[in-house]
Amino acid sequence: MSKDITPTARKTLVAKLIASETIDSQEALVHALKKAGVIVTQATASRDLLDLGAHRERDREGVMRYVLATKTIVSPNSNLLLTATPSGNLVILRTPP
Repeated sequence: MSKDITPTARKTLVAKLIASETIDSQEALVHALKKAGVIVTQATASRDLLDLGAHRERDREGVMRYVLATKTIVSPNSNLLLTATPSGNLVILRTPP
């Protein structure tokens, strides 16, 4: 039986699961949510990961797992780089005009 949970609460739970467990696939996320009492489809898990900005990368042990995108990096001491924002496998660099 699935808990009655809002999409915002579900995404918060997804973020907590990604931070605390090794979630290496959407199937693993669906299973972890099911253990927490939240039944979702793979499509819903995929949308939640996309909305959270999660992407897969290797951890220290070399295992591929989902991680959450870090916040925008702002360096007040740099004259050449205003911000560096991760976006999937790219980094968006914003420079002064």
